[in-house]
Amino acid sequence: MKVSSVLATRLVIEHVALTWNHRAPPLLCGLDLVADSGRVTVLCGPNGSGKSSLLHGLSARAAPFIVAGRVLWGPFGQALPWTKTEAQARSLLLQQAAPFFATDRVSSYFRLFGEVSGFDQDRLDKLIEKFAVSDLLNKPLAQLSGGQWRRVQCAAHFAVHAPVRLLDEPEAGLDRKAVVALMDELDCSRQRGEIVLLATHSQRVIERVADWVCYLDSGVCRWSSSADLFARYGPKLG
Repeated sequence: MKVSSVLATRLVIEHVALTWNHRAPPLLCGLDLVADSGRVTVLCGPNGSGKSSLLHGLSARAAPFIVAGRVLWGPFGQALPWTKTEAQARSLLLQQAAPFFATDRVSSYFRLFGEVSGFDQDRLDKLIEKFAVSDLLNKPLAQLSGGQWRRVQCAAHFAVHAPVRLLDEPEAGLDRKAVVALMDELDCSRQRGEIVLLATHSQRVIERVADWVCYLDSGVCRWSSSADLFARYGPKLG
């Protein structure tokens, strides 16, 4: 797939170690990974392997944080340090927990994204229909089911144009129709030349959208290859 030279970037992770604090053992140790624009890079592996920790660390919005190694971002051959400022300006994290008060309504959650750089209201309007959340706009977040909350998150997430997308098990709780919508949006992200890093336990997600797969176990990368090679020779998901 041809990617515009303006968007031809990569996120380079070199010998990275992550921890919640300097006294705790590292959650990840010595990780090397390159995530290119126009490609969906999938992180998989058992619970506790470090997938979510890596995504949170890369977003630089909360712990854990990098204590060794380095992360670079930018055009091929011209990558610069992935600083906290760069991370917060250029990445968008879809996480599992709801970081808002239970009294907030879905509509107020969407309004918060109006302050985010790259937000597109017209795009959000289409995604509200695509993920079937138009009937939830006046509903408090506390009353949403897990699947409804995930559909709301997906609509908001993909309404923002972000050079780097970080998604933590975005398919969790989605029904079949919503999973199809999610896969379509990931394809669109690839076509726009975005860098996509996605953590999942789903073999179906890997088979459907992965270009590159990194298998983590006990904080260490045990396998990193194209999705085709992973399917043929890589570790099997439990």
